[in-house]
Amino acid sequence: MTRKTKTYLFVVGGAFLLLVGIPLWFIFGPPRRLVISPETTVLTEPLTADGQVDYVTAVIEQQRVGVTQDNNAAIPLLRATWPCELEPNEQQIVCEELGIEPPQKDGLNKLDYDDARLERITAWASEKWGVDLTDEAEFDFNPYDHIEEATSHPWSRAQIPPLAEWIDDHADSFALLHQMEDRDHFFCPSPSLFVAGRSLASTVGPDVVVMRTAARALSTRAMMHIGEGKPQLAWRDLRLLFVMTRLPCVERHMVYTLVACAVNGIACQGLEQLLNSGQCDRALLEEIDRFFTALPPIADPAIIVDQYERWMLLEMVVRENHEEWFSLLFVDPDRPQGPKWLLSLPIDKNATLRRMNQRIDEMAAIIAIQDPLQMKLAGKQFDDQLQQAVNDWGDLGPTAAATISQSVRGIYAADLMASWLMTAYPQAKLAQFRCNTTERMLRVAVALEKFRLEGGEYPDSLSQLSGQLDVRLLIDPYAAGRQFRYERRDKGYLLLSVFENELDDGGDSISGEILNGEWVGEDEERSNWPDVDLVLRFPMPPLVLTKPKTRAEVEAEFDWLYGDEGGNEEEMLEEMEEAYPVE
Repeated sequence: MTRKTKTYLFVVGGAFLLLVGIPLWFIFGPPRRLVISPETTVLTEPLTADGQVDYVTAVIEQQRVGVTQDNNAAIPLLRATWPCELEPNEQQIVCEELGIEPPQKDGLNKLDYDDARLERITAWASEKWGVDLTDEAEFDFNPYDHIEEATSHPWSRAQIPPLAEWIDDHADSFALLHQMEDRDHFFCPSPSLFVAGRSLASTVGPDVVVMRTAARALSTRAMMHIGEGKPQLAWRDLRLLFVMTRLPCVERHMVYTLVACAVNGIACQGLEQLLNSGQCDRALLEEIDRFFTALPPIADPAIIVDQYERWMLLEMVVRENHEEWFSLLFVDPDRPQGPKWLLSLPIDKNATLRRMNQRIDEMAAIIAIQDPLQMKLAGKQFDDQLQQAVNDWGDLGPTAAATISQSVRGIYAADLMASWLMTAYPQAKLAQFRCNTTERMLRVAVALEKFRLEGGEYPDSLSQLSGQLDVRLLIDPYAAGRQFRYERRDKGYLLLSVFENELDDGGDSISGEILNGEWVGEDEERSNWPDVDLVLRFPMPPLVLTKPKTRAEVEAEFDWLYGDEGGNEEEMLEEMEEAYPVE
């Protein structure tokens, strides 16, 4: 081979390698080094041993600021509900972090988990109704279901003695819960934050698990106090429920916000019952009004998204194995996914982080909107835009660009993550709007009760309340500046907000217990979601315990509803889900 031929082959071969090698390098080459900066990781410290941002430590350090054993509301909450469904090793971790000894006595637990108490309820119900409810061949009896309505309806010791005994037996736990009112800090880390492989995705602590347990217990006792004519004691328990929805932990995690909204619903339902009882004198009504005047709103989800949720999403990106954080996602097959095969190639996480911050900024701005209708519309538009963006990645041009560029692939990865993970955030804001509106309606109900006490009857219109409360509270947040709808009805009244569809649906409640502004029987209940209103209808029906039905009676009802063949169970469940949707 001549020198000239060798030179020619060398040049041609080199050119070929460049033409092929450079694109292959862009496609399969090692990922670019992660840059720690405010534009990418947002936080620049603390750092892990391998030099990555330690988001978990940042969260723990932030939550510990100013916390002492004397001001930490988490301590009495955990003591009151111990062992909080924690495993023994988890109990030790939590107690060490809080600086306390493990409680030696169990506290409140879910009543439906207390086998001994459930057996007592079964024995009492059997005696009350003159049947043997332990006979499983004849009855499919659930003792908790039998008395569950007592958590939200006034009742007395004489009505349900075993439930009153359960409350008495947990007097110490209730006293511990009330210690929370005098504490203005909250620190209760998840034990999973102190083990290998920790991440912010697992920062939900044991307090979330027991918050609803405590709320149900407090509501149940408040209903007993109302049933026995003790409105001050009932309000004391209900007031604590409202305080729990404003604990500092609610500001740190979207899950806490949603739990706070659920607890708020329990509290509002309880206050409805207290006002409905007619037991509140002027002094108590004034106390309730002062409490709500000073009560801050539930933590704004926009603040949570802008900090905690941002940190959690960014932490998912910077994990060493990017396939790992995509494996954590549960994808709705009906949502667009784009060319997911691109994720098997190296990506520039710096580009992903910058794009994620952009998307989070957009979402935080949306849920900072304080008008529920405008926020809902903006959230829908954002979701549509994200889905379209992911769809567009499947076009030839964007796919080709992402194939040869790590940075472009990083942007695609961020859009895909955002479309999967961020579109649920507006729902938390909608839940907050609903809580705020219900509380506003209850403040109007307090004013209506004051008016009744003074004049002997309710007013004919809300305009007559001008001296009882700030007239701005009469405005329905969902009704573009219009007032809540109010009607005198029989011995009570109907008060409603048009809610999210902006239409007066005649007073059909979300639960379906109120239709056309009137309470209906259990057999008539029907949810017309989403064509529903937020409804207060006084007077409210009392608690009615009904005789448990035999298996034969239950089967006969199913036959009547679903035909002689008894219906298909799957079809029945689908119909129930359509009739009673989960928000």
